[in-house]
Amino acid sequence: MLHAVRIHDVAIEGNDTSSLADSQMYFNSVSDRYFATIGTPFLAGRDFNGHDTAASSAVAIVNQTTVKRYFRGANPIGRRFRIRRGDTLGEAIEIVGLVKDAKYNDLRKEIPPTAYTSSNQAHLPLTNLEVRPAGGTPTALVASVKRAIASVDGSASLEFTTLTAQVDKTLQRERLLATLASFFGALALLLAIIGLYGVMSYMVSRRRREIGIRMALGAEKWQVLKMIMGEVAVLIGSGIAVGLGIALGATRLVASFLYGVRPNDPLTLFLAAGVLAATAGAAGYWPARRASRQDPMTSLREE
Repeated sequence: MLHAVRIHDVAIEGNDTSSLADSQMYFNSVSDRYFATIGTPFLAGRDFNGHDTAASSAVAIVNQTTVKRYFRGANPIGRRFRIRRGDTLGEAIEIVGLVKDAKYNDLRKEIPPTAYTSSNQAHLPLTNLEVRPAGGTPTALVASVKRAIASVDGSASLEFTTLTAQVDKTLQRERLLATLASFFGALALLLAIIGLYGVMSYMVSRRRREIGIRMALGAEKWQVLKMIMGEVAVLIGSGIAVGLGIALGATRLVASFLYGVRPNDPLTLFLAAGVLAATAGAAGYWPARRASRQDPMTSLREE
């Protein structure tokens, strides 16, 4: 399966696309079984077939973004458009199929309006070859593909890569940032735990007499534990409130480094706050537990 990509200005029949910014469309000239090879599902209409030749009427298959931009979500099957070259319009191209949106070149960029045309009609030089193995690893096909192409054109220059490797390459920056952010986030969480544990331990040691008096007057262990943990909850709540405010204000700085998640994603913020609250609560629990188990008479004698 082969394909080649071009960008053209188009005129949609029945639509006003006089503005240059509103009339550009990607054109991907593909050979047979392109969509089956890539795994792009059809949403409406048909695939190219043997009847789509240079002698037949020009046809195209469009993506979802094309429908949203030019047809306001209506069924595009049967609609026609023309390629605009200066003041001249090309032959009418009929839309015969609708496929799901697919990314091109860069996963971070928005999906453009795209029209797929049959290579049997487009007569464009095909620059990319996509191969999907029926079984085994994709790299096992490299040698046989090279031999097949060399038998047709021995001077052809070929470079091979898997789709997985291509996707990984485009996400290198995001993954590096995620690794660094995870490391420094874990370090910050560790420091927060140590700090909270130290603060609560110091507070409990300073209040040993108070806690001893409370227990001597009849306070139960669970009441002492509740009192200390209540103070821990206030510290945690205050820290999370301030931290969320700073995080929401700083999301603009990291938006360009994110992929597949919004800067202010509620679930991500909720999980981060939950992890911080749980670990901080665990750090504050041990000093509170130690305070609830101290002997009141020993505490009073120490004073």
